[in-house]
Amino acid sequence: MAYLKIAAILLATTTAYALPTNDAAQVSSLSIPKLAAGASIPHSNSFASFSFEPAFWVDFFGNASNPNNLTFRVLDRIHEHGGRPSIRPGGITMDSMTFDPKGGDVVRTTSPEGGVWRTTVGPGYYKSWSNFPKETKFISTLNFGNESLEIATGLAVASLTYQPDKVAYFELGNEPTNYKRSRWNLSTAAYVKQWKEYTASIDAAVNALNASRLPKERWWASSATTDNSGLEVRPAALIPAGINSQHQVGVYSIHSYAFSTCDPKRAALATIKNILNHTELVRYCDEEIYPSARAALNASSAWNIGEFNSVSCSGAPNVTDTFAQALWVIDSELIYATRNASATHLHQGATLALQSNNQVNTPGANGSPGFSTYSMLYPRDSELRGPARTLPSFLAQLFMAEAFAVPDTRVRALAAPAGVNPERFAAYAFYVEDRVAKIALVNMNPYYANSTSSFSVSVDLSGTLGTNAGQGRVHAKRLTAPKNDSVYIIGMGHQYPSNTIKQEEFNSLLKRLYPEYLSLPAVQKLLDFNTKTRISSRPTILDHEKWTQKDAIPPTLASISQAFRTEGVNLATSACQKATQEAGLGLEDVTHIVAVTCTGSGNPGYDLFVCEKLGLRQDVQRVLLQGVGCAGGLSALRTAADIAAAASLKSRSARVLVVACELCTLFLRAEIQNILQSGDEALRIAPALFSDAAAALVVCNGLALERHQIPVFELADCASMVAPGTSDFMSYDTEKNGLIATISKHVPKAAVKSAALMFRQLCNTADVLGNNKVPSPRRAADFDWAIHPGGASILYGTKESLELGDDHITASLDVYEKYGNSSSASVLIVLDKMRHIGRGRDEVAAVSFGPGLTVEIWVVGLALLADTVPQDQLATASGWLSIGMSLGMLISPLLGGVVYDQAGYNAVFGMCYALVGLDVILRLLLVEKKVAAQWDPNVAGRQRVGADAKPNKDAASTLPLQNSGSDASKSPGQSDSSDVEVQREAPPQQRLRDRFPPVLSLLYSRRLLASLFCALIQALLLTAFDSVLTIHAADTFKWNSTGAALLFLPIIIPTFFAPLWGHLSDKYGGRYLVIIGFLCGCPPLICLRFVNEDTLQDKVLLCALLAVIGLFIGMTFPPVMAEISAVAEAKEKNMIASGRPGFGKGGAFAQAYALFNMAFAGGCMAGPLLAGQIVEANGWATMALVLGILSAVTAVPGFLWVSGWIGKKMTATCR
Repeated sequence: MAYLKIAAILLATTTAYALPTNDAAQVSSLSIPKLAAGASIPHSNSFASFSFEPAFWVDFFGNASNPNNLTFRVLDRIHEHGGRPSIRPGGITMDSMTFDPKGGDVVRTTSPEGGVWRTTVGPGYYKSWSNFPKETKFISTLNFGNESLEIATGLAVASLTYQPDKVAYFELGNEPTNYKRSRWNLSTAAYVKQWKEYTASIDAAVNALNASRLPKERWWASSATTDNSGLEVRPAALIPAGINSQHQVGVYSIHSYAFSTCDPKRAALATIKNILNHTELVRYCDEEIYPSARAALNASSAWNIGEFNSVSCSGAPNVTDTFAQALWVIDSELIYATRNASATHLHQGATLALQSNNQVNTPGANGSPGFSTYSMLYPRDSELRGPARTLPSFLAQLFMAEAFAVPDTRVRALAAPAGVNPERFAAYAFYVEDRVAKIALVNMNPYYANSTSSFSVSVDLSGTLGTNAGQGRVHAKRLTAPKNDSVYIIGMGHQYPSNTIKQEEFNSLLKRLYPEYLSLPAVQKLLDFNTKTRISSRPTILDHEKWTQKDAIPPTLASISQAFRTEGVNLATSACQKATQEAGLGLEDVTHIVAVTCTGSGNPGYDLFVCEKLGLRQDVQRVLLQGVGCAGGLSALRTAADIAAAASLKSRSARVLVVACELCTLFLRAEIQNILQSGDEALRIAPALFSDAAAALVVCNGLALERHQIPVFELADCASMVAPGTSDFMSYDTEKNGLIATISKHVPKAAVKSAALMFRQLCNTADVLGNNKVPSPRRAADFDWAIHPGGASILYGTKESLELGDDHITASLDVYEKYGNSSSASVLIVLDKMRHIGRGRDEVAAVSFGPGLTVEIWVVGLALLADTVPQDQLATASGWLSIGMSLGMLISPLLGGVVYDQAGYNAVFGMCYALVGLDVILRLLLVEKKVAAQWDPNVAGRQRVGADAKPNKDAASTLPLQNSGSDASKSPGQSDSSDVEVQREAPPQQRLRDRFPPVLSLLYSRRLLASLFCALIQALLLTAFDSVLTIHAADTFKWNSTGAALLFLPIIIPTFFAPLWGHLSDKYGGRYLVIIGFLCGCPPLICLRFVNEDTLQDKVLLCALLAVIGLFIGMTFPPVMAEISAVAEAKEKNMIASGRPGFGKGGAFAQAYALFNMAFAGGCMAGPLLAGQIVEANGWATMALVLGILSAVTAVPGFLWVSGWIGKKMTATCR
């Protein structure tokens, strides 16, 4: 495989710079007109679009409910860079495409060799369009090849029926030059006549829908190749033939493939050297494409490249899957842009066995897809192409996204400078509002591993842009082939503990622990500071809710060390698992681990226990950093990057797992005790600032980067320094009960000054011409900033010093306000959060501060059950509980029948009273897990999520961002309260429903109402048999009370599967179990009507049907029971996230389950009454029918609301 060096430079510029050279080459001047006169038409950010072969739609995109994440991550990345590509589901297989209204996903009918005979699409195909980014528009492609107006019309109508807002144009047929010659006998007029007949009929059909917002000019015309087939259907021939006589053509489409592997002769020409010949690419465009394009433009119509790529018949291996392909795509698309094409649609697909008799490429084994090597990705693992991964065409589309990110950008080609080979060099200027905005320089010299020259080109722009010295800015970006010495972050993750100290809880905590000290000035300052921090809550491993004054004594160092080795290791392990999972990295592939902490001091270090818990190899190389404080996260990242870079020098792969874990609140009571014993009035802010967390990321070098891995960031440069004269500004001192933070009030000012100084050193470009570096952005505002959230004064001070806006530090503010300062882990969490808060800038600067004052900076580029069981295990626990409920309900008739037969009527009531007494005794003996935990300091019970704690899962993804403000706080430790001036926002106004008791407030949730309805029907269906089953059995089979009651056993036994259903619900969600349970319970319920004779067959049938009913209705119990807790928890989190008070300390679990009990009891009461009434009035058969219909109907609210509103899930999937 060839590797090509420096590919294309996109230069966003308002001034001049000489581009670098590694050779002593002559510097050439590039002539660039200052104004846009003579440039192209204005282009949209949809210029670089796509065409996808429809037969392979599911391979590339998945389906509506299960999208292909790799493809959509690639499209999202293009959108992040400014592109808005349109999608044409077109290609040769669109001419064998049919719509089946009863079908589902796209079905490809193929020959044994992989030839596509037919592509059948159903509603699911069009519904999958909703998975694309919201702005995406589609070309509705119609089958013209089968010469069936019915098929073509069906496709058009279906597209507007299911996606009326997404269709931009219709296209009838693909490359008619490849149709049978006998169809039109090489007559352009015959083709035009039939095309117009079809389009007029289809227009009438879609207009009748009253759903189309398409204009009259809704058709692509031509869709022809440049092949000389004898049938002239390019625009130059179609326009004189009157194809647009009815003014229905919106765009004339031309297909372009300059090279081919459809036969050996043409395949020999598809080489890297040839596809990178700019002069030949221009000649091909001007001779084969532009005459027809000019005909369209002369007719005042738009034209585009409706389908194109470098080498037809699926590309050329070792050519179109190298970086040469990226250069070809960029140059070709820009050539077409200068010729006023409105868009280009880069084709993606797979080898088609019927495309040519002697083509070079073939499908995979047994006709499986052989994905085209010119595509921007291999969407799935395949035997022929290997693992799913991105390809060089993807980089080209990123380049084009940035080139046309600003709407109405115009472009012109620039002549190669004197002394530069025009075959291997292309230059383009981009204009926005009549001014030069960007310049693209494309160096197309092939560069191989054994090349002796770098083929660099030096271009002097200083004489053409005409700005004064020192004015203006240049952004220079290189698009280059992957390099082995690059260092990347390929996966990130973080984890907070489930408990929290909320801002309003901190004061009450001190009152409980230290009531006699509250009047001390230092304590009053701390309490006042706590109200001004804007930190809503701080995650902690401490179960502090039930602490009393006896818990005020700080824990010993031994117990602190033990807590870190358990709780800390668990947090760190969870963060590492998230990072490696995102990286697509097997734990056996980790070569190094770099761990950092300032709050864990055990020996051996916690990194060893993390390795053991993760199951890493024993030969993994470990590094543990301690004593670097809040700077530790970036210190660990720097160490990992050095390891990866050193491995590259030895031609070794390196995959370094970086983890930072801090349990700062272990020292909370020691910090407070130090305040009480100091006797002075100084403000020490650490107890109101610090929190617990772990963060992890995976760093690798270029040698270790797999093709399926998409880097999150590329590490560019770093620096570390100790600010002069600050050695005593910040420290952690070891006292007998733990670490005490000492932080001077001068820390914020020194940290801000040092960050600005280091940034200027890293991004200084004054000597750019001498040091051979491409200029980096020199202004801090050109970066997004991941600032360690050590305090509001540091965050806002850095923002002001570097002239940033709030949008530059959004992630830092968000982490600070929601979670406080988690020391070394915090800045890594900020980097992780940056990816989920919307598109930002391409470069990121990360900075953190630690003892010393040490500054690190990096520049990088792109109820009982519910209260004691973790949320992700709740359905499983509910499954065990539902066994008891089902047994109680269903065994009671059997037990009652036996007692009645043996002891008579009064004995049944005596049994009931005895069971009530047993229940009372068991309730008195019950000790809740969370109560027991307070007697064992080594056991931390699960805390309720919502008003009092963070969820056990990633808290960052559960709460919305809060509005950032200008409130200030200080770094942890000692400072002057006079430096803190904070304005508190007024709390949001409480809604009327939030003032109701929780039991009424909960009823506003449609999700809860749906769950209650499901619970009611569950009980109704099961208890309906209490009043009729034994009587029906006695009447039909002549059984006695005990025998008839035994019929309840077939319903009881399947309930033992409830824990399994609960496990599946926890793992995959409860929605599907509820739907399956109620829908599949319908047929056996209805089939009960056939049990009406005293035969062996009817007895067996009855038992079998009851067993199936018990199985499917029992399937719905665990998810519905777990749903009650989930609703209460989610509702409270939403209330708190929006600033409203929650349900209080006790929460709303008990009241939510009270509503559940009411619904269930209502079903238990209604079931026997309903069944008995129907049987008495209309008979057994009618009762069975009614119960079956009830079961089926209940699946509807289950589908819509269980696990949350289905519409919200679909929207999240689309995004």
